Amino acid sequence: MRTDANLAALKEFLANHCGDIFGACASIGLSVQFVSQWQKDDPQVNADILEAQRVGFQRIESEIIRRAVHGVAEPVFYQGEVVGYKQQYSDGLLQTLAKGRLRDIYG
Repeated sequence: MRTDANLAALKEFLANHCGDIFGACASIGLSVQFVSQWQKDDPQVNADILEAQRVGFQRIESEIIRRAVHGVAEPVFYQGEVVGYKQQYSDGLLQTLAKGRLRDIYG
């Protein structure tokens, strides 16, 4: 159903769940095809949904930055016991981020 409440729920889910349109639709009981047609029929709804997805995608980018630049703590084991942690960084994620953000330099 094309209601303001459904649109608000879609936007909130998209912004909070990395732009997941399938999850957003399922969460409120709408089909992806229905929402896609709604977007085609109403430019403002389309703009609202795309903006909510953009915000959601920023969550993904933040996680990439966290893992690539700040790293994640991985446990160090000795004789089956955790004796400490080491910071593990992802060079692959950093390369992907550089290619996306710094295309002129890293293509």
